[in-house]
Amino acid sequence: MKNLLVIFLMGAVAACGGDDGTETTPTDNPTPEEGVYEPFKASNFESQQVRVGAYDAIYAIRKGDTFTADSFGGSCDTFSPDVKAPSDPSVIASNYVESAGLSGKVEGRKDDHAYNDGAEVGKDLHAWICGAIEAGSQVDAATEKNAVEGIGWQAQVVDKTLQHFFYLSVYHEMVRYGPKYWDEAFGYYGMTTDGSDAGGIAATAKSRDGNCGTTYSTDIFNKFAEGKVLLAAALDAEGKTGNEDAPDNVPQELKDVVADIDSQLLEVFALSFGRELMGIDAGDKPVIKLIEARSFFRILKPAIADHDAKNSTTFVADLEPTYEGTDPDAVDTAAGYAMLDAVWGLDVRTLCN
Repeated sequence: MKNLLVIFLMGAVAACGGDDGTETTPTDNPTPEEGVYEPFKASNFESQQVRVGAYDAIYAIRKGDTFTADSFGGSCDTFSPDVKAPSDPSVIASNYVESAGLSGKVEGRKDDHAYNDGAEVGKDLHAWICGAIEAGSQVDAATEKNAVEGIGWQAQVVDKTLQHFFYLSVYHEMVRYGPKYWDEAFGYYGMTTDGSDAGGIAATAKSRDGNCGTTYSTDIFNKFAEGKVLLAAALDAEGKTGNEDAPDNVPQELKDVVADIDSQLLEVFALSFGRELMGIDAGDKPVIKLIEARSFFRILKPAIADHDAKNSTTFVADLEPTYEGTDPDAVDTAAGYAMLDAVWGLDVRTLCN
């Protein structure tokens, strides 16, 4: 279904930034295509908006002029997951633990992609985030911000691992195929319902559009709208009216929309990974670019492993050791570019600046 004009009646989500290390985010907003569409239901994704808002708050903390080891807040255990709003919004740990159950959702997340067989990746994500928060809190004040395992390094682990969670959560909710879950998937994406602002991974998509000449932000926005229409039609055909109802027979067109959104998000992260390689090559804060590349590689790894299994390639085995290290000079960026071209057909050095 094409040519959709999304008529949104809701207010905007508070969102700010969330790219993968660039200092600014393009201000151009995606414009829905022509057509008619009903609004998303606010109550369905309020919690998801709060969680994306917590990410945006963490982003603002790490980018702020007063960012220090104290900005991490000690450890995850300092704060209570039973609290639904940050008791200390000035520190990262409080935003992570106390925002609508964010930390618990992260810890419990599974990867629903068939190629990762429901892997319980959330335990690792939560451990990486909490480990970085605690380590960042203990960094000596004299340690250079952009040093290996310094405060900039640890903040990037928190930031990009939350993006990992949001990506998995979008897919997790989409494949449940109910109105509530489709709205929750859109909430985890992080764009406002009128397309005027973006946080979380939606902001990353906008940033890639700005420096790689792509249109992912607009495309994904409109795919969500298209999917909602297809879902509504499928439910109506079966006489189902419940907010959590899923159609007994999911239309192939809707499955295709899910696949399109998922593949485009992966390409956003693939380009983001490639841009970090470009930063390493350019000597632009190479240590920070390495930890960002590592985090994006972790998002991409299951899909790369699936490609390896189907094509007898060894990209994961060849690339992973250098990205899990701490020496940017040890990273074979040429091999990384070759992987992006082989798996996604992306020539990042030509596309991106």
